[in-house]
Amino acid sequence: MNKSINQPLVSILNVTYNAEKFIKPTFDSLINQEYSNTEILILDNNSQDKTSKILKEYEKKFSNIKTFLGDKNLGPYRGLNFLLNKAKGKYISITDHDDIYHPQKISKQVDFLSQNKKFVGCGTNLCKYFEKDSTFKYVKIKKQGTFAAHPSLVFRNKQGLKYNTKVKYKTDTYFMKYILCKKKPLLYNIQEPLYLSRVRTDKRNLSYLWNEKLTFNEIWSYFDHSNDKKALIKFMFKKILNYNFFKNIFSEMGKESLNSLKNGDFFQDYLQYLK
Repeated sequence: MNKSINQPLVSILNVTYNAEKFIKPTFDSLINQEYSNTEILILDNNSQDKTSKILKEYEKKFSNIKTFLGDKNLGPYRGLNFLLNKAKGKYISITDHDDIYHPQKISKQVDFLSQNKKFVGCGTNLCKYFEKDSTFKYVKIKKQGTFAAHPSLVFRNKQGLKYNTKVKYKTDTYFMKYILCKKKPLLYNIQEPLYLSRVRTDKRNLSYLWNEKLTFNEIWSYFDHSNDKKALIKFMFKKILNYNFFKNIFSEMGKESLNSLKNGDFFQDYLQYLK
């Protein structure tokens, strides 16, 4: 992999756990980025399947990959804090172990941030891929504010940046709004679907499990740190209305078949990873 001396280093952070089914297409999409000057830092959270073996194979093959094998499961955000301590890049890129980057994702985000100094970070729109019936849904994110789809996020590296792991609910949202942005609209979302999020048939996506098992004390941890009454009230309504049930209904709306997207050049870059 040739690294341009004109490109600032981007540290791609990934925390994995029992991801043997998904990890190869995910890491192939990271390696095949048009942006070449990257280091890919991986913490495996003591996986019980073949994930760590696959990661070590990638590490042997690619000089920019560094794998850390944990002897216990730190969880996603303590894991990311561990990797932030190791990251040397000017920019940090977050990725989940079962999602896919478009080849132009990092190059477009770094280009934007290099030309727009007032923004602390940059996200993108996304495609949701529903494994169960091989359909897609295009999801748009507000162009500017304090929120980005977390696995799409690239932000400027700064000493001392950490996720507050005492916040158990919306830990990534809290990080973006209160730690990165300090409540100012300093995140920009590129209006293109530059990453693909799997909606897994086994329902083991972190976001699904997170909303299913949340306790009131975990919700209160977010409110206690942020004093965000709207977030607390919003969650209580979601809990009362059976959030995951209605989320699944709305997710079905606006879906397109895989065949309807095959003719688009942009989506061809995703299809190669879903075979």
